[in-house]
Amino acid sequence: MAVIQGYSETGKINYYKRLFKNPFWAYLMAIALVFFVAAKEPLMYFMASAFLLLSIMIIFLAYFEREFRLHNKVLKLFKKLEDEFVILPAMKLSDGSENSCTCFIVISAKGIFNIKVLEFSGILQGSEKDDMWQYTDASNAYNIVENQIKNPMSYLRKSHKVIEQLLKNNHIDYMFLKSIAVVNNSNAAIKSDTDIPIIKLNQLNEYLHGHIERQHQHLLKETIVEAIMGGHSGKSCLRLHCPDC
Repeated sequence: MAVIQGYSETGKINYYKRLFKNPFWAYLMAIALVFFVAAKEPLMYFMASAFLLLSIMIIFLAYFEREFRLHNKVLKLFKKLEDEFVILPAMKLSDGSENSCTCFIVISAKGIFNIKVLEFSGILQGSEKDDMWQYTDASNAYNIVENQIKNPMSYLRKSHKVIEQLLKNNHIDYMFLKSIAVVNNSNAAIKSDTDIPIIKLNQLNEYLHGHIERQHQHLLKETIVEAIMGGHSGKSCLRLHCPDC
């Protein structure tokens, strides 16, 4: 089973911090409290309790469920890898001059893989040189969604450069470092001229195994982990699932 490092309760704490910074949850809970205070009859108490339960479900779905579910889905997939693989999930990194976020970094004798997970349905298209990409979701013919989002590959490029610099800062050169865009949904597609590999999540482990082992790189695995963790700010990225984060 792959080794998970750099992952603790920090990620969950950051989710909770974001929750308390957003007043939406407070509005819902305040309305529920008003219902309870105003309740005079059993029926009113029942309605107030139902609203409270609904509010808790909305808060959970709005802030936590989707992101944690995807995060855990990817981690579960990675755990099927052999113990020679080290996984560094959801970190904020800095090389001293640039800051960036990563979804997952996979380190093994086969190389270092910087992975961004994209969670969307529909079509995301754009050119590598474009700042904004076109997003279209026509899964519901009565509600076609069209939007523009920031080029997701630019985030991968930036995190790639930060990881590369962290390695150089620790005198680790000539390592095989590959950035990958991973799409979770089967009904999602990316159309682009980018040279960054774009693969489906269920094919990720097969893709990683398809690379040859680099001579002597297994001897540097712990050194590589320490170099990258040295740029870890101690915080986790707040969002994993959306194309524009």
